[in-house]
Amino acid sequence: MLALFPEEEDVTISNEVLVALPRIVATVAEEKLWVTYIDGSSTTAERGASIMLVNLEGQTTALSFKLSFPCTNNVAEYKALIMSISKAREISTKE
Repeated sequence: MLALFPEEEDVTISNEVLVALPRIVATVAEEKLWVTYIDGSSTTAERGASIMLVNLEGQTTALSFKLSFPCTNNVAEYKALIMSISKAREISTKE
């Protein structure tokens, strides 16, 4: 929808953010890169999310989760995305 209604917006970034930015970029550059495949599904009977993480060396981690709350398919997909990011960060910090 945003592409259909583009809107110009002036954004001011504070000096605090600009000063912290190089540190943030340096931190991200040191982390490992992952390719993430996600899938989420929600039916009246069950809900779940599956993720597969592949690092640049080709190591693969696949996980599935049951979701214990009622949700739509979109919410299940978003939950899978959040879990994949969290798991990638967790694995990266262990190595």
